[in-house]
Amino acid sequence: MGGVVQINAAGEWETTPWSEFLEEVEPLFHSASEGGVEALLPAERKVHERLMRYNRNRNRKVAARMAWPLLVKAEPRLAEVERALAGIVDTGDTPSFCANAHWYGYSEGPSYRDRVKELAGWLGEMLVLRSEAAYDLAYEYLYELLPGCRDCQCA
Repeated sequence: MGGVVQINAAGEWETTPWSEFLEEVEPLFHSASEGGVEALLPAERKVHERLMRYNRNRNRKVAARMAWPLLVKAEPRLAEVERALAGIVDTGDTPSFCANAHWYGYSEGPSYRDRVKELAGWLGEMLVLRSEAAYDLAYEYLYELLPGCRDCQCA
């Protein structure tokens, strides 16, 4: 039986079964999308609190993987960025590969960082994802999808 491992309000590790976690989170997005501003503000506070709890997790990579379904549920376009980044491969047929060139848009392609900032973080369109915690968790998850740097200035 899997679940979401997180730090509770007392600062202790706890595991919430996936079914309970999804039951808790699902109504937040319904109220945010259907209830207008009156319902959005309480939902925003609850989602922000959940993201901040993930953000305080000592293991950032684990926290980002746990928070990812919550982020995508709030902003499905993040899944498009995930698919694009997962499709980037280092074939080894070039002298070097730079993950930062892809993330920051130094290469010929788009800046994935800028796209994520439009979706999660202070510039996000969805109020529930306008926080530093939302961006940090999205960044941590998405950047890990890129192959590591090889023979570039970063490496």
